[in-house]
Amino acid sequence: TCETNIGKGSTVVEKLTMFSDEKRELAYNLIQGVPGFITLASNHWQVVKVGENQSKIVMNVTMHMKQFSGFFLGGIITKQMRKQVKIVQDELKIYAETGSVSEAKKRQIIKCCKKYGN
Repeated sequence: TCETNIGKGSTVVEKLTMFSDEKRELAYNLIQGVPGFITLASNHWQVVKVGENQSKIVMNVTMHMKQFSGFFLGGIITKQMRKQVKIVQDELKIYAETGSVSEAKKRQIIKCCKKYGN
């Protein structure tokens, strides 16, 4: 499961569909918690070495929407997803470089723990 901060926040369930430690990549589908007008939501991540002690994360997000909803909401959803991918990439960068989660992520974790009583 994943706690999102999209809108008022929600819980989504992801199913891992591919993982390769050797290739440094993974893929997953969102299977629960997505709006009804989204018929497919998946993501494929790959860590790519770009230099000595340097890597970048490449994310390929795929979303399919129902025709009518997609026509009206496609641009808004695309803009929101770009924003969310940037946040995730920034958080991953902080973690990779420091070994600690970002301050924003710490607040999100605390909020989540309170929600579930942990």
